[in-house]
Amino acid sequence: MKKLHILVAALLVSGSAFAQGPQGFTAVNACVGCPAVTLTELTPAALSSLELNPNSLPTGAIDNCSIVQQGDGLAMDDNNRAVVDQSGTGNSAVLRQQQGGSNYGRQDQNGTANRAATQVWGSNNTTLQLQNGTGNVATINVDDVVGSGPGAAVNGDGNWAQQRQSGSANRAKIDQYGDFNIASQDQSGDGNYGVIRQESDRSQSEQLQIGNSNIASTDQGRGRALDNGQRSCIEQRGDGNSAIVRQDVR
Repeated sequence: MKKLHILVAALLVSGSAFAQGPQGFTAVNACVGCPAVTLTELTPAALSSLELNPNSLPTGAIDNCSIVQQGDGLAMDDNNRAVVDQSGTGNSAVLRQQQGGSNYGRQDQNGTANRAATQVWGSNNTTLQLQNGTGNVATINVDDVVGSGPGAAVNGDGNWAQQRQSGSANRAKIDQYGDFNIASQDQSGDGNYGVIRQESDRSQSEQLQIGNSNIASTDQGRGRALDNGQRSCIEQRGDGNSAIVRQDVR
């Protein structure tokens, strides 16, 4: 029980995600047998066919805020695509594709006082965040190794991270350190908490929570070669459920 309290506290402190568009939210894992991961969505042809929304002035009483940062001038920061679509009031979105190229990020917010934040270090990564409701908070962080950050020799490449929240006061966080990992979180209801942390390559995690006040946490790998290719799937329907998965070595 102590671990769950720590998990909730850490997630609340971490603060700030979800999107759907030309590259839409897809069912990554059927939750049966954890099938092999395919990354066909990340082919150059798929990336080149994306269509961004045209710039236009908002109408009505909207007080949303968004920040988009593409590149940091320290690496090849070409061909990144970012889309932020906000409908409602008091929503905030931060989308930073800071180092690398050919990344695709999308954030859609529909409702009130939702917060979304994404930070990507690397190339050919896809991040999708969709929030529909009130007071939802979500974050995505993609890198190669923990703490590598700006100017590092290596970054995370070919990762896919997606979050969808429908309801109120849900919290979701994804940290991916490595290459070609997939993470998916889908929360429907109120007061759900979810954390995915992957330090590996070619691993896959999915968490689906339908109900209220559920807690799910997946922790895979510690950055070692033997930690690669792990699969985890959590599905919780109902209220007040808790689940923790930790896999160090497959």
